[in-house]
Amino acid sequence: MYHQDVDMFGLVGKDDVVPAVDDFFLNSYPEALRFESVLNGNVDRPAGWEDALFKDANDTKVTFDFARYWRKDGKNLVMRGAESVEFEQVGDTWYAKRFAYVTKPGEPEEVAQSSIYTLTVHVTFPDASNRDKWVAEVSKLAQSVQREEPLCLTFSVAHDEQDPLKLLLLERYTNKAAFDAHKQTEAFKKFVQALSGIERQVSASYFTESSAVGFSR
Repeated sequence: MYHQDVDMFGLVGKDDVVPAVDDFFLNSYPEALRFESVLNGNVDRPAGWEDALFKDANDTKVTFDFARYWRKDGKNLVMRGAESVEFEQVGDTWYAKRFAYVTKPGEPEEVAQSSIYTLTVHVTFPDASNRDKWVAEVSKLAQSVQREEPLCLTFSVAHDEQDPLKLLLLERYTNKAAFDAHKQTEAFKKFVQALSGIERQVSASYFTESSAVGFSR
C-alpha cells in the first residue's frame, strides 16, 4: 500500500506516483510484460530469502533484485536491476513510502527463448466418482505448482464436449529441466500416491515446442 507522501524515483505524492506507475507498466512494455522478483513470488526463493531482503541495519527498508521481461518486434527482451523500498507505519498499517534504484536497469538485452516442454495427458474414467476424485487431487497439485514453480507456464484441465468422463491435462514448462524438477516436488509425489485409489485410463504424450512454426501470445 502506498504512503500518501510516497517518493518513487523522484516523483513525490500518491497523486503523481500512481498514474506514473500505471503508465510505466501499461504502456512501456506493450507485449507480455513479466516482472520477476522474490517479492512477487515468481522466482526461486532459497531458504532465508526474507532475511536477505534486509541488506543494511534499517529494518524498515528492503532491497531486492528484479527482472522485467517483455516482447517487442518478435524479440524476447529483459532488463535487470535492483530496487529498495522503505516503509513507514501509520497506525496499524505499513505503507511503502520511498522507492529507489540500487542498481538502475541498463539497456534491454535480447534473451533466447528456451524450448518449451509440454505434457498432455488424456484421462478416461469409468464413472463420475473417480473423475471427481482425480479433479480434486489435480486441483491441489495445480495450486502448489502455481505457488511454488514459476517455471511452469501452463497447468490446466479441459473437458471433452462429447464425453464428460474424458479430460485433458495440459502442462507447459520453460524447459525439460523444469518439468523434471516438478516431478521431484512433494506436491507431485503426494499426487502420485493419491492416484493409486482412482480408476482411470491414461494416455500421455511429451513434446518440445518448435519456435520456428506458429506463435504464442
